[in-house]
Amino acid sequence: MRVTPSLRSPKPAPTPSFWIWFRAPGARLREKLGVEEVTIAEASAVRAELPSSPEGSRLYSNGLAKLRRYDAQAARDLLAKAANADPGSALIHSALAEAWIALGYDEKAKEEAKSALDLSAGLSRERRLFIEGGYWETTKDWDKAIDTYSSRSGARTRR
Repeated sequence: MRVTPSLRSPKPAPTPSFWIWFRAPGARLREKLGVEEVTIAEASAVRAELPSSPEGSRLYSNGLAKLRRYDAQAARDLLAKAANADPGSALIHSALAEAWIALGYDEKAKEEAKSALDLSAGLSRERRLFIEGGYWETTKDWDKAIDTYSSRSGARTRR
């Protein structure tokens, strides 16, 4: 038996967030354009909306593209992989719910929509309401869905 020593570390070194690479160029661009700096709350809301890994981002964007081209089966496959890569992303779960709806799997859509709703607390108000409206659609509570979507635009809600 021959043993070959390895120089590899058993654990990969921690890497900075994927999105940190965009912070400095964004700040320089805002300065040149004379646009106000992003507040901490705004930055947190944007970060919460984005998948946390490059792989999750790639799978999510490709899944959305398939969904928009009415290829729900391919979208479901890509979005399921994205959800595995980034299980904390409300937007990924919301898009996966849409794919399940398009394929006729209402219960699976409801489960994903519920996951998205549970994960949406850190998102902007508009995104939270979008996800909540989607959840009410999967439960077929049309009045709540209409009220939720109406409140996104500031329109008067039905009673």
